[in-house]
Parts: sequence; C-alpha cells; structure tokens
Amino acid sequence: MENPTISMVDLKGQYRKIKEEIDNEISKVIDSTAFINGPIVKEFQQNLAEYMGCRHVVTCGNGTDALQISMMALGLQPGDEVITTPFTFIATVEVVALLGLTPVFVDVRPDTYNIDVDKIEAAITPRTKAIVPVHLFGQCADMERIMEIAERHGLFVIEDACQAIGAEVTFHDGSRRKAGTIGTIGCTSFFPSKNLGCYGDGGAIFTNDDEIATKLRGIANHGSFVKYHHDLVGVNSRLDSIQAAILNVKLKYLDSYTSARQKAADTYGRLLSGCAGITVPSVASFTTHVYHQFTLCLDENIDRNQVQEKLKAAGVPSMVYYPVPIHEQKAFAKFGCKAGDFPVAEKLSHTVLSLPMHTEMTNEMQKYIVDNLKDAISSSRKIRIIGITGTLGAGKGTVVEYLKEKYGFVHFSVRDFLKEEVLRRGMEPNRDSFTQVANELRAAHSPSYVTDCLYERAAQQTYDAVIESIRTPGEIDSLQAKGNFRLWAVDADPEIRYRRAVLRNSETDHVTFETFLANERREMTSTDPNKQNLSACIARADVVLQNNNDIEALYREVDRII
Repeated sequence: MENPTISMVDLKGQYRKIKEEIDNEISKVIDSTAFINGPIVKEFQQNLAEYMGCRHVVTCGNGTDALQISMMALGLQPGDEVITTPFTFIATVEVVALLGLTPVFVDVRPDTYNIDVDKIEAAITPRTKAIVPVHLFGQCADMERIMEIAERHGLFVIEDACQAIGAEVTFHDGSRRKAGTIGTIGCTSFFPSKNLGCYGDGGAIFTNDDEIATKLRGIANHGSFVKYHHDLVGVNSRLDSIQAAILNVKLKYLDSYTSARQKAADTYGRLLSGCAGITVPSVASFTTHVYHQFTLCLDENIDRNQVQEKLKAAGVPSMVYYPVPIHEQKAFAKFGCKAGDFPVAEKLSHTVLSLPMHTEMTNEMQKYIVDNLKDAISSSRKIRIIGITGTLGAGKGTVVEYLKEKYGFVHFSVRDFLKEEVLRRGMEPNRDSFTQVANELRAAHSPSYVTDCLYERAAQQTYDAVIESIRTPGEIDSLQAKGNFRLWAVDADPEIRYRRAVLRNSETDHVTFETFLANERREMTSTDPNKQNLSACIARADVVLQNNNDIEALYREVDRII
C-alpha cells in the first residue's frame, strides 16, 4: 500500500457511517431548543448507567471536571494526601493540586503501565484519604487488590477511567465489572478521540452510592439542589444537549467500536511479532483492553525522535503519551519529587510510542504502518559500545580495533595516556617507564590518583575522540550517529576493574562527564557485590568488549546491532 492517508484517530470515517443518525439527533435538539440539561441529557445518563451496570451517572463538562467534582463530593480537604501514578495525563494530578490536596506518587508496572499495587501500602500515611488508579491506554489497574487495600485503610477510591470506558475487570469469584464502577466513584471523558467521544467536550461520573450521587449533581450545578439555593460551593459543569444526543447514538455502537480496536490490536501484534527493538502492549489477566491507544515500548538503544521523524516522512503519525512524567513537571516541583524517584515511569516516558488506533483501521493501513516502523527502527538504533581502556582495549583482534577500522572510531586507552606522560618527561616508552611514572604520580598525589585521574582522563579522551570521529564524513554519518550513541568505558586493569563510567551524548541533554562520574562513584562504593562486579557493569550494554576466543562471533554481533 503506497502513501495511504492515515490518521491517529479517524473521526471523519467513523462519522460517515452513522451520519444520518447523528444529524437527525442534532436536528431534534436544535428544534427543541433545550440546549442545556434537556431531556436527551437525562436519557443518555440513564442509557449509560444501564450499559455500565451502575446506579448513577452524572454528566459534566469534561473528564477533568469529573475528577475535581468527585474529590469535592468526598469532602477531601487541603493537606489530605491522594495516592496516584506519575505516568498519566496531567489532569489526574492537576485537580489534586487545585484543591490544595497533596499528590503522593506510586510508580507503575513496566508491563501494563498502570499503578504498581505492590507499592501502594508503603505510600499510605495517616494523611492519606484516597487512591486514584488510572486505567491507562484502555486496560484496568488491579482493582480487586486496590479495593482490598482501600478497605483495610479506610480510603476512598476514585477511578480515572477516562481512557478505558467499556473495559472490564474479572474478580476471583468470577464476577465482572466495568471500569469506573468498582471504586467509590469513577470518572470518564468524552473528548472526541476517546473510545466513546462526542464532538466537543464532555465527561461523566459513576457511582453506586445514592448520597454521593446527590452531592455530585449539586456540586456540578453551582452547589445547588434547589434552584437559586446553594448549599455547597460548587462549579458550573454541564454536558450540553447536542453532545448528549451524539453520545446517545454512539453508545449503541460502543461494543462494536471496542471489537474493532481489539481486532486492530491483534493485527498489530501479529505484524510486530518477533520484531527486534520493541515490546508490544501486555494485557493483565484480570482485565480486558479496549485500546484507547496502542502503545508499545522501544528499546533504549533506539532513538525515538528519529523513529517518529521517519514515520512522519512516510505519512504515518505517531504520538508519545507522555514524554515527561508528572513528578518531573515544573508545575509540580513543590511536592518534592525528583528525577530518579520513579524509575519505571521515567523509563517509559523515554521509550513509549503510540501508533494510530481507531475504529476504521484496515489491514492494509496497519501493514504499511508496521513496515515503515520496522524500517525506522532498523535505521534509528543508538550505537552503544563498551570501550575497555587498558591493554585489552588497545590490543589487536579486539572489537575496538574492528570498530576503528570499519566505522572510524578512535579508542584512547590508559596505556596511551601513560605513554604521553612518559614522552612529556623525555623517557623511553616501555613497561618500566610506565610503571615509574605511575608510581611517581601516586606518590605526588595519592594512592588512588592513578586509579582515578588516569582512568577518568582516558575515558574522557575516549569520549572526545568518538565525538570528533562522528563529525567526519563516511559510513558513520550514514548511520546518523551524531548525538545518537552511548559509550561505555570499562577499565580492565586488575587494580581498577570495578571502575567504569557511563558517557552519553544526546541532542537534548548534554550532561557533563563529571556529573556522570559522580553518579557512577555512588554505585562503585555500593556494598552490593553485584554492583562491584565487572560482568555486572558491562551486562547492560549491547557490545561486550573483553577477551573472547570467538572474535568472529563478536564481530557478527557488532554488525547485527549497528
């Protein structure tokens, strides 16, 4: 299929199929002139309650309002803590901050991207009042366990089901409940791109509690239960009649829309099966997935920006949900979290990529998307090399030597540095002079001077040499490697075999070498023996440069990766 027209969400194609019904219902509203809280709003609320299997549906202006109104109805007060995830759309936490509440983050699972239930209880304090699990991208968090935790600690549960309407959780007793109907309150959004979306803004709140439902309705209507009488401080948040009419039509097709998305996800899974460099979405055993997004993870050695650029050039849109986790957002810095606090969420923010997903997907479209994705991945790999400083890295027959010859990389070893020092002093370069200079440097500075200074300079010059080499024409430029590689320098000298540095260069984040060394030293001094083991240090890289009898096998591995 050549140059097809592909959208992230094809609302126009979906509309064409139900155009007559939609247009008729809109015309009815216009004829009635009941634009606000008309009969169609109440009808839609009833129909949605029946579909969801809950007692009450309260519609409102949007999904963000749904979350805020819910927290207001539960009586949460400034200073109360709300546990949620840092890997979600900003609205989840935005309303927490707006109400003067304190967000307490819990990291997510690497497979489902949803909140890691195993870590929730450790985050509970005497000030905790609620848990807000987010059913991200279309599948549910582990609600059975979350409800058990909430019951033990007397907490409210507000489900952010804005991306998962229609998804179902199966409990251990075999019962099934829809996303948003399990917690104290559930919230959803009718933003146009949602699985059940209107043609503007809209949202809804679900609950099985009669008293809470009454509060929700009043708060959404200026805190009023009787016209012009205001018992609570509320907001003005309403679903208008035209949007309700549109949603009432689309609700009849929601299950078929879900099936179409699930079929498209299966096709993606089949086409991407065995594709190196990506991990397709994982579905938890207790939930269905309605695929609001089809979000995969790229390996860390793949440049996501380059992948997106190449897809865009081929007419394939893609999105990143979400490039910055909430705890790293400037607006939420006052809550005291920092980079490194939630490593899974942070890793996902740098590796997730969402492909087009909607009800109008065809096999031809998906094949075109996947073919271009595979091409983009194969040409967007970050080059990650371990350069062993010292005699191992400098010798003939090593992978460093192979890389130097084939790709123009320059390797600078500790031996090279000692040679410079020896020549600077007018000495003949040999083993004795190297030893003499090393001993003099130790005596003049400290016993660890050679361990630290020589290693750091060698690693730095290795880094500088690689930076310089990729600025020159040649095969390396065809790999678009500038700003797109990771170099690992490991010193194999027995005295300092546990020392290493992680050196990176990227287009957007130029961290100084000294910063990396400071981070690495913290790990070097760890009491964890795994962090003091050379093999553990180099196991995380793509190419391991060490003495290996099968040099040809190493060469083949380098070719495969690069």
